[in-house]
Amino acid sequence: IAQFDGVTRTLWMNGVQIASDTPSGHNVQNSDIRISQGYNSGYYQKGKIKFASIYNRALSSDEIILNYNSLNSSNSITPSSNLSIDEEVSIGTLAANLTATDSDTTDFIFSLVSGNGTNDQHNSSFTISGTQLLVASNIDYETTPTLNIYVQASDGNSTFSKALTVNVNDINEPPVITGTTLSNDNTSINVTFSEPVYISADVSNTLALEVSDFDLSINGGTATLSSTAPSSISASGNTYTLGLPLSGLINGSETVTVVPISNAIFDAGAATASTTQSNNSVSLHGDADSDGVNDVLDQCPNTPGGASVDTNGCAESQKDPDNDGVSGINDNCPTTANADQLDTDTDGTGDVCDSDDDGDGVLDTADAFPLDATETTDTDGDQIGDNTDTDDDNDGFTDSIEVSCGTDPIDSSSSPTDTDADGDPDCLDTDDDNDTYLDTQDAFPLDATEWLDTDGDQIG
Repeated sequence: IAQFDGVTRTLWMNGVQIASDTPSGHNVQNSDIRISQGYNSGYYQKGKIKFASIYNRALSSDEIILNYNSLNSSNSITPSSNLSIDEEVSIGTLAANLTATDSDTTDFIFSLVSGNGTNDQHNSSFTISGTQLLVASNIDYETTPTLNIYVQASDGNSTFSKALTVNVNDINEPPVITGTTLSNDNTSINVTFSEPVYISADVSNTLALEVSDFDLSINGGTATLSSTAPSSISASGNTYTLGLPLSGLINGSETVTVVPISNAIFDAGAATASTTQSNNSVSLHGDADSDGVNDVLDQCPNTPGGASVDTNGCAESQKDPDNDGVSGINDNCPTTANADQLDTDTDGTGDVCDSDDDGDGVLDTADAFPLDATETTDTDGDQIGDNTDTDDDNDGFTDSIEVSCGTDPIDSSSSPTDTDADGDPDCLDTDDDNDTYLDTQDAFPLDATEWLDTDGDQIG
C-alpha cells in the first residue's frame, strides 16, 4: 500500500509500514497515478494485479491494516488446540501444533518474528520445530500468567503473521527450601521455604512445625550430630530456625543437610514438601587454631596451643587494648598506643608510660634531658647539660676556676674578680692590675698606675 498525506509518502507491505520519505523536487500534488509502471519510463510489470483500491485521501494506519487484513481474510494461523500450558514444564515441552490455511497451498514454514514490541514480547520463551511450538525457557504463572508471541507462516512466495496469546495454567507447586544460612556460632541453621507451610494438609490445623518434621545429617570433618532431629525450632514468617545438636571438635570440613520428613510439611493447597531438596546444605565454620572459638567469630587467629581465650578467641598474649598493632605481653605499654615500642632506659616500660624515661632517678617533668641519663640540669639554658658544660652559669669563667676562686659555678651573679680584665681572675692572676709588677712586689696590686709607696703613707 502506498500513501501520501500531502507531506509524507509511506509504503506498507503485509500490513506493516516498511518505508517513508518526504518527497520534493516535483509536483506530487498534481502527478499522475501510475500502477505498475516505472517513473518516466515505458517499462511495465508483467503479471496480474489481483486487486487495487485508490482513495482521494490519505488513510490512517488503522485503516491500512484493516484493508490488509480484509484482503487476506482467506489466510490464517491457528494452533491445533486451545493455546495454554502448565507452568514449570520442562524445556522442549510441546505447547501447540500450528496450522495455517491458504487458498492455493498447504505447505508452510512457521517462524517467530518481530511484532510491535508487545505482541512479540515472549517470543524467546518458545521455539518452533516444523509445525510444533515448543517451550524454550522456564514458564512461571506467578511471574507471567499470559505470554504474547508473534508467529509467521510462509508458503515461499508470501507471508502472513498473527499474534497469539498463550495462557499459563497455575499449578499448585509443592513447597521447597529456597535457602539455608548458618549462625556464626554454629549453633543453629535458618531454613526458608518458598511459601507458608503447615504441619497438616488440613490448613485449619494451625499448629506450628515441630523438630520431628525435619531430618538432619552431617558429612565430612570431625564433628558429629548427637541426634538427626533439630534440638530446637522457632519460626519467623517462612523461615525456621533449627538448633544443631553438634558434638565433637569442628574443623570446618563438615556439611550439614536438612530435609523435610516425608509427608510432614504441607502448603495451603495440601502439596507436600519433598524429601529431595536443593539449597538445603551449609558448611560449618571451622576453628583453625583449636581455641574453641570458630573462625567467623575469632578475632585472634593463631592462638598459641593450650592458651586460655576470651569469648572473642583472644589469649592475653594476643590482646591489643591500645590498638597499636602490638598485642598482649609483647606491648611495653599496653594501655597507650606506641607502635615503635621506644624504651630508652630498657626497663621494660615504654617511654610513653615511663615517668623517668632515661632511668636517671629524676622524673621526666623535672629533667632537662629526659632521654639522657648523664644529664638532668641546664643551669644557663644553653642546651648543654651541666655535667658536660664547663661554664654552667655562662658567666665567662669555667666551673673549675670558680671553685678555685670560691665563687658559685651555677650562679652567674657570683663570679671571680678580674681587675685587669685579662680573663685570669685575681685569685689566680699574679699581676692583678697588669702593670708588670707582680702582686707580691706591688704596693698597689690593684692599681695599674701605682706600684711603689716609699714612705709607706698609702699614697703611691
